[in-house]
Amino acid sequence: MTARRSNRSGTEHDTQHSRTGERWLPEAFREIYELDDAVAADGFPQIAHEMKDEARRIVTALAQHPSAPAVYGTPDGDIAIQFDAEKSAVVIELSRVGGGAACFSYIGGKNRRARYDDSNYLPDDFVRAQLRELSLEL
Repeated sequence: MTARRSNRSGTEHDTQHSRTGERWLPEAFREIYELDDAVAADGFPQIAHEMKDEARRIVTALAQHPSAPAVYGTPDGDIAIQFDAEKSAVVIELSRVGGGAACFSYIGGKNRRARYDDSNYLPDDFVRAQLRELSLEL
């Protein structure tokens, strides 16, 4: 599973868990907007505008989830959207190569994953089911 990167302090992130998605959406959009600066500072590849649009579409579609995601660039030039609970996480990774994606889940000590040739299919039933399980741990 991809490591989490976020500017949020622990206290602020804990507070985010109690908010509805509509309240965390502006923060997720800000993180997407700031991706260019963050990946440049880390020496990671620049992220295409289309990928950032896709990340905005996905977080908007998941706005009913109670936990705020962290959105960050990866060393491979991908975008990760990570939802956390105390000991669990669901990570959606948008690939810069070919428009594919993956969803990685670690909930209740079990790893699950799904891969997609096209990120346009996200969020799907698998992603929504993993986030429902994750919300039970909040």
